[in-house]
Amino acid sequence: MSWKDEINRSFIPRLTDFLHPREQWIFQSIIGNDDTLQLAFFGAWEHAERKRAILAPYYEELGEESFETELLRASYPIKFVKIEHPDVLGAFLSSGIERKKIGDIKIHHGEIQILVSKDISTYLLSNITSIKKASVQFEPISLSDRMVNSDNWVEKTTTCASLRLDVLIKEMYQVSRQQALDLIKKGWVKVNFQKIEQPSYF
Repeated sequence: MSWKDEINRSFIPRLTDFLHPREQWIFQSIIGNDDTLQLAFFGAWEHAERKRAILAPYYEELGEESFETELLRASYPIKFVKIEHPDVLGAFLSSGIERKKIGDIKIHHGEIQILVSKDISTYLLSNITSIKKASVQFEPISLSDRMVNSDNWVEKTTTCASLRLDVLIKEMYQVSRQQALDLIKKGWVKVNFQKIEQPSYF
């Protein structure tokens, strides 16, 4: 709300770090439909999970460059090592980078692409030289060279006795009711990216 007031006074846009979907939803809810402002999100890919947000005067012209991001790419020998999302994220976080400075990570056929905040790009290029057992050398590339989103979603239709969270988890993952309860109580279940620990939630 203070940003909202500040922009209405100074007409200077404000840029956030990368936000996860719930933070994006909260931001959107707080700003609402304000005719004097515009709120825009960017995460490189069409269905990106983590995005930066800009809050700006309604007349401001915003483009991809306004979000101050850099797309980095590296390749690795797929025949000798298997690299997955946690491996890449772990390498970046262990270098001292905060999660909020990193956007989505894409891995496909021996290539890694990751969107980062431009202000840490130079540091990353110098300090991230290995992931798992593979030597890597990241380089900045144009956003037009981003890889095609290859995420695969599986749709499932089922009939539930109720819409309680524990019942839904039981049906979705084909586990016992007790196993579903344990997952919820351990804090491993999120609804709309918010951790829920009440089995009766619906």
